Formats: sequence, structure tokens, C-alpha cells
Amino acid sequence: MNAAAPDLQDLYRRTIKGQAALFSQRRPPAIVTHRCEGSNPNCGDHLALALHLEDVAIAALGFEGESCLICRASAVMMADTLAGATVAQAHEFSRRLDAFLHDGQPLPGPLATTRCLEGVRAYPSRLSCALLPWQTLTRCIQPDPTYATTHLEAKP
Repeated sequence: MNAAAPDLQDLYRRTIKGQAALFSQRRPPAIVTHRCEGSNPNCGDHLALALHLEDVAIAALGFEGESCLICRASAVMMADTLAGATVAQAHEFSRRLDAFLHDGQPLPGPLATTRCLEGVRAYPSRLSCALLPWQTLTRCIQPDPTYATTHLEAKP
């Protein structure tokens, strides 16, 4: 491990804390076209996501709920990343973040702010905390929205 790694880990921790602090400012939008809830039984996270879609673009996104620091930070980063994105982009970004956290796949430029979640990889039980907002959104924008639940699954 190089000498910069502890400094980088500290920066990631501070970034996650800073992002999580913004969670309460991301209230549901005035106009809601889609709503979905998700939970993570491993951590006790519960997230209610509200979305305003205009045509195929995300016009506004907000949430409420009780969740851990990692889940709240991920939700805020998701809202920032997906502002104005299309439904197709939201699906793709969610898939790419999952591949980054599970398999170390590279992140596309628009997901650069989520790189601070990289440290979660060292704690497999916390992956579901980081992915809950994204999985909830993905289910919310399906033709028939479903309740999102995350749980730790063993990789083959």
C-alpha cells in the first residue's frame, strides 16, 4: 500500500459524510409521477423515492427515509448524477455503478462522484447500502414499479 492510500481513504470518508449531510435537502418534488420504496434488511435502511419524469428525462428526484450514512450519501450522489438524465441513462448508470462496486469495472465520467464509494467494496455487507438508492430508482422507472429490497448475495 502506498503512503497516499490512507489520505485517499480519509478523503473518501469525508466526502461520504458531506454528501450524506445533504440527504434531508433532497425532498420529494412537488410533482411526482413515479414513487417506489426500497429496504435493506441487512442494515435497516428504508428509502422512499419520488420521481418526476417529463417524457423520458428525470426532471426532479427526491427521497425520504431512515438509512445509514452510506445509503444517504449514495442517494444524494444519484440525485446529482441523474438530474436531467434519461431513463435509459439512469438504467445504464445504475448497472455501471453495480459493476464498479462488485467487480471493479471502470466508471463512466458522469459517475465520477460515486468513486468515493469504492471503499465499500472492502465490506461486502455494505454494498447493499450503497446500491439501494440506485436499485430503488431502477425499479421505480420500470413499466410496473416494484418494491426494491437488497440483500447480500453470494457471488459464484
